[in-house]
Amino acid sequence: MDSAEILVLQASYTNPVHAEAICLVLNHYAEDPMGGGQPLPANVLEQLPAELARRPHAFSVLAFVGGEPAGLVNCFEGFSTFACRPLVNVHDVSVVKKFRGPEDAAKGRRHRPSAWLLQAHPGSAGRQCRGSGFL
Repeated sequence: MDSAEILVLQASYTNPVHAEAICLVLNHYAEDPMGGGQPLPANVLEQLPAELARRPHAFSVLAFVGGEPAGLVNCFEGFSTFACRPLVNVHDVSVVKKFRGPEDAAKGRRHRPSAWLLQAHPGSAGRQCRGSGFL
């Protein structure tokens, strides 16, 4: 994986390649024990990209490794009344298992490859997460 090209981009819900990648990575997450261990219903996968496109404050960030879908972050812009400014609700973060980092045995957790997704996004999600100490 080290020599493969990593591409991180904001998804276009109307781009068939992006739409397919969103569904593939999200379904991979759903099938994982962390996501409930069950695949998403076919009708959800069929409708999801179009339904996300209908929401003006939704955006997704995809990661591809060597042209293969590897990660996804689904986000929704919200608003903080305490700060009186927009915020980003990071709803789903998923990295396909074969692209996850090695487990850190001393800490019992994996490295956070999802950081590529949040750090690389030029918009508010990356800024919000870096500013919060998440990354």
